[in-house]
Order: sequence, then structure tokens, then C-alpha cells
Amino acid sequence: MDIKVLLDGQEKYYTAYNYVNSDVGLAAGREIWGVPKKFAVLDIKRSFDLVYGFLERPEGLRLVTAVIRPEEPTKIEPLPITRLALKVIPPAGDGAEPLIQLVDRYRHRLTPKSVWTGPCTLVFNNRSDIDPLYRLGPRRIIRCVYGTFDYILDFGRVVKDYSRR
Repeated sequence: MDIKVLLDGQEKYYTAYNYVNSDVGLAAGREIWGVPKKFAVLDIKRSFDLVYGFLERPEGLRLVTAVIRPEEPTKIEPLPITRLALKVIPPAGDGAEPLIQLVDRYRHRLTPKSVWTGPCTLVFNNRSDIDPLYRLGPRRIIRCVYGTFDYILDFGRVVKDYSRR
């Protein structure tokens, strides 16, 4: 879940957490980049001329459903990914300070392989105070894109180190 923020006058996205459905997804990027993870049931399926994806947490409690009818292939350039995350590493011993850093994963890249646009629907199915995604419902949908991408986790930088006193 990413939230649009301003950092030193620049628009960025802060990753509050990612939903994952495997141990591999849980481990990837957590320690290095500080991205918290939550286990969930995630899936993307095809049904006739539609593609739909959903998020359930716990299994059976549908929180989000997205449906698109991919109608038109489209070209988009590789996208640089700029995401902020708060990296917190607890101290290893008595009296030690935790490592707390705001990191910018600005060199990650998202390279499109097959991309489509078309009409879509986004529904926040159930209210959950544990995962309050329903509070983020869109005011309007501008454009819908469905595709497959290569995602490369590259180096980033520490924007602010909160552990120094």
C-alpha cells in the first residue's frame, strides 16, 4: 500500500506495507529496504474477456476486487520507481540504539512486457479496521492499465537517519 507524500517539495510515494502470499515475497526487500509485509490471499485470474484480481485477509474476507477488460494494447516506457520506506532494525544488545532510516528506493525499475488499457472497476468490498483499505477508495478512476512487467530492485539511498542523536 503506497501513499502519496511530499518530501522536501517533491512528490513521492511512501510504502506503508506490501501484501504478499509467500515466504519468498515476505523476505524479499524487507531487511534491505525496510518494507513491512502482511500475508494475504492474492490472485489474478481471467474470466471470458475480463481480467480480475483480488485481495483477501483473512482468506474469505474480500477487501479489494479490481476488474479490467483489456481492449487496447498500449506502449509505456520503463518506469523509474521512487518509493520511500521506513527501515527499522531493532538493537542487538542492551543499551544499543535501533537503526531507523527513511530510505528512497529511487533506482528500482519497472519494465513493461505486455500492457493493455480498457474499462475497469475497483471495489473495496468489506470494511476492516485491521486493514482499513476501504478508507483509500478512489474519488474517480482516470485510467486502467493491466500488464506484465519485469521489476528490478536496485540500490537506493538513505534520505534521513533517525538513529543518530
